[in-house]
Amino acid sequence: NESKTELLVIGKPLVLREFGQNQISVNFGSTEVMPTECVGDNWKSLGVKLDPALTMERQLNNVKQKSMWALTNLKRIRCYLDESLKVMLVKQLVISKLDHCNALYVCLPMKSLKKLKSVLNAGIRFIYNIDDRDVDLLEYYKKAHILPIEERISFKICLLAYKVMYSQAPPYLSELLQID
Repeated sequence: NESKTELLVIGKPLVLREFGQNQISVNFGSTEVMPTECVGDNWKSLGVKLDPALTMERQLNNVKQKSMWALTNLKRIRCYLDESLKVMLVKQLVISKLDHCNALYVCLPMKSLKKLKSVLNAGIRFIYNIDDRDVDLLEYYKKAHILPIEERISFKICLLAYKVMYSQAPPYLSELLQID
């Protein structure tokens, strides 16, 4: 559909400034497609907010904001919830947001992933009523059967690779792999 086609120009900020987005266009049928500007909610694709340098900062900030909002609402009713219900609600309302398209975070620096890690830690603290910030949360992660953020991303990539290898992935992914 020519009218819905958008051109995303992604690169390092210095290169984008030097190159200039006005110099780029693509002809699609009879329509000339110019680059869209990365402002507001533009550059949102499949629920993922992209930025011109593909640092994923807009996406990470958005996920953190929505996840913390869900946790804040859960804290209002914490006195009515038992531990198993808290685990289920955190997994459904918070961790599901962290897991959406998390394969895109595979090569991000730890500085960026700290935002998501803080959300997971807040979820664990909520489940087990932990106020002390010096407590090692690893045992609580294991108890709740929740993987830390780095392992969640690795698991998603490995699962996707497994499905592609054994023809359990959608055809458009399976066709990309040729095994001799």
